[in-house]
Amino acid sequence: VKRVRTLTLQAEGEFLLKESTSSKSKAAAAAMKGGTSEADPPSSSSSSSSSSSDLSHNFVCADFSGDSKLIVGLTGPPNFTVAIFDWFRSRLVASFDVRTYISRCRFNPIDTVQISTSGPNHLRLWKIQDKALKGFPAFQGFKGGTNIMDHAWTADDRIVAVSEKEVLVVDEGQIVQVIE
Repeated sequence: VKRVRTLTLQAEGEFLLKESTSSKSKAAAAAMKGGTSEADPPSSSSSSSSSSSDLSHNFVCADFSGDSKLIVGLTGPPNFTVAIFDWFRSRLVASFDVRTYISRCRFNPIDTVQISTSGPNHLRLWKIQDKALKGFPAFQGFKGGTNIMDHAWTADDRIVAVSEKEVLVVDEGQIVQVIE
């Protein structure tokens, strides 16, 4: 039996984390044991795919925390909401409408209360605090007009960001190296 968790953003702006079991997995498990089983009818808690073109209801990026207890998700326009969920308790921990174009979100692998986001003219660090997402001050040395394509955390707690023209290395709130 395979447990399936589905994360959706409702039209009212609320997030919903649903849990169901996969019918195909049950049938496959029964077949592997040599038995037969009818596939269960779709559960009312399973989600259906939406044909809506409103990207604000779709997640465009997600990342698990280093301990796999939390997941950060990023929705598309117009709000570009960063939301953190407790994966095992199926509850929203914090969220924030950034309202600027963001294409990536990542958990700090060492400190699970830190999250980074990036996109065109955007590279920022956030902290989960008091059930809210609080932004750190802008990185010292970050130039406006820099299109950050992607970023990642290193094992020594630094951020490496890749733009169209350069690679930026961020350490303790400031850009410490630029590689062109």
